[in-house]
Amino acid sequence: MKNYFNLLKKSVWVVSALCLFSSCNDAWNEHYSTDASIVPDKNLVERMEGIEGSENFIQALKTTKMFNGNKIMDLTYYDFLSSDQFLTVWMPSLGSISEDEWAKYTKEGKTYQEHKEVGQQFIKNHIARYSYPVGAQKENPENVRMLSKKRYPSTAVEIAGVEYKQANLACTNGILHLLDGKMPYRQTIYEYITETEGYKDNLGAFLEKYTIDEVDDNRSVISGVDENGEPIYIDSVTYKYSIIMNQFGRISEEDSNYVVVLPTPEAWIEMYDSVKPQYDYTTMERSDSLQEYYTHTALFMDMFFNMNIQRHPDDSVTSTLYYEGLERDEDALQHKYYNPYSAEGLFRKYVVDSVICSNGKIYLTSQWAFDKAELIDRPIKIEAEDSYLIKQKNHVSYRTQIKRDVAGYPKVSGEYVMQIGGENGTQNYDITYNVFDNMKGKYKVGIVTVRDAEFPNPENKPVQVLPTVSYGFVKILEPVNQRGRPEYQKTNLDNPIDTLWVPGVAEVPQANYGQEKAKLEIKLSVKSTSSFNNTMFLDCIIFKPVPDDYVDTVEE
Repeated sequence: MKNYFNLLKKSVWVVSALCLFSSCNDAWNEHYSTDASIVPDKNLVERMEGIEGSENFIQALKTTKMFNGNKIMDLTYYDFLSSDQFLTVWMPSLGSISEDEWAKYTKEGKTYQEHKEVGQQFIKNHIARYSYPVGAQKENPENVRMLSKKRYPSTAVEIAGVEYKQANLACTNGILHLLDGKMPYRQTIYEYITETEGYKDNLGAFLEKYTIDEVDDNRSVISGVDENGEPIYIDSVTYKYSIIMNQFGRISEEDSNYVVVLPTPEAWIEMYDSVKPQYDYTTMERSDSLQEYYTHTALFMDMFFNMNIQRHPDDSVTSTLYYEGLERDEDALQHKYYNPYSAEGLFRKYVVDSVICSNGKIYLTSQWAFDKAELIDRPIKIEAEDSYLIKQKNHVSYRTQIKRDVAGYPKVSGEYVMQIGGENGTQNYDITYNVFDNMKGKYKVGIVTVRDAEFPNPENKPVQVLPTVSYGFVKILEPVNQRGRPEYQKTNLDNPIDTLWVPGVAEVPQANYGQEKAKLEIKLSVKSTSSFNNTMFLDCIIFKPVPDDYVDTVEE
């Protein structure tokens, strides 16, 4: 393996040297010089050790260990820069780093977290794989990717705005540049949330719980295997894979550009605590985990904006939940915000500060900046024609009927209705629908019926229906009369489309949001007498969330 790297190193060095010489004004015959800057005889750390002011950087390399994924190795960055890897190093100047920072970087006996932070945010931010010579011939900045995964533009005189004090010091295993400063380190949006005080112990801890580090085998260098047969990486390239953030935005990736509208830590906790009771899964297994997961993801809705795909961001922006076709459905969430940079726009109205990250920008807001009624407390709508929602039916015949455009009729929900009637002429029947994705709390229930314009009822008789709402096997809403007996409700034939609001509210004792099996259901029992019709054109059923202090009125 070592002989292979020696051959590779020499081959790469020849190519790199040619680039260096062609970019300088030196005569070609200097190629044959014995000058150590052209014919190297020291590796990177040996070359640095001979430079005044390098002591602290060398000490940081010696006292900071590398990682194999999340496993700390018995290998320091000093060992790494002494190996056969071909690297480019930008050594920071002594005076550009404070004494407190140097104390942290050079500390003996670092903790696990200190090894990780110093390695990622300082040392790896000054090292890149392969050859990056500085040449005067470069007209445009070269984009350099550091081991920290940060990218910085490099010109003939500076990198990331930091000037070169000396460049192109040739070493046996790479190139050394001396900086008149230090490389800046900007966190990704993901790193900011997971590492910043105020966020890291709540929101950050939640993100970390559902994130794994995966190794890119194609870009990592393996030095062997351990006793369990697992590969040992002398130089590993890892990336974070977030199960949750893949739904909302890849905020851990460097090659992205996001805007995030994030409440300050205090505002986040306040909003989280106010929404959390709605996602109460008390009697379910792993109820705490379910509550934590769905409360967080509810607040994530519309927080993330991929700025690489915004067509006219000054006019409007769409969140990552937006997709083409949403705007054709009048009942769908739009996930669209107009004039975001105006005084009342999303990116300014509640903004108290902003943070520039390596892959985008965070707007910190004094409160959760979205409309809770539009994103969280949205009504649950059961389209009557969706037969998969039907739990059971007794003595009923039904068929889906498309409602064409008829003069004087508003558009029905979903463009279809369900025509329901008694089977074989039976006058009384019932049909039960499952209701998915309910939260804990109170709901006002509405039944939307349609007067058939194409085949009008010649006798003009209303439908008599009894709605019963249950959670599990417990009734939580059933209209009753003054004697406490079930009271049938009558549809209104005066309106082409009528919403029959059921008296009272359904108080749902527990959330069932995101679960495969519904626990909430509504049964519609229809009966007919000589004064009532038993054929109902059902458009949809609405469960509208209402606040705890809601005072019931039948008319909504």
